[in-house]
Amino acid sequence: MSRLIFEDTESMPGVKQQLYGKEEGDLEVFADGVWGSQLHNGIVKVNFVTVAPQDGNEIQRKEVAVRLVMPVGMFLALEGFVRDFKIHLEELQQQQIERQQQESEKPNENHIQR
Repeated sequence: MSRLIFEDTESMPGVKQQLYGKEEGDLEVFADGVWGSQLHNGIVKVNFVTVAPQDGNEIQRKEVAVRLVMPVGMFLALEGFVRDFKIHLEELQQQQIERQQQESEKPNENHIQR
């Protein structure tokens, strides 16, 4: 059994797209960064890594958390998605900064003036 996560009727005119996930939840993997990629026969592989704590030595240990494998065309589409999402995040950050500035300019209601 699966669950509907998202439905889109706008991005592709005349086509209804639905995103489904597993009923028990979907795999989520934390990564500290990206380290290394490969291209072979039209397939891109990208290593997402975690950084292990250093034990006083000068070697930083990175471990592959997950390797993302996809066709070149999808990888290139991913670049566009990340670019658009970055713009959206920057707009949200700017809105948050503006809200914080507005809040800091308001008189403190807890302060009693005499």
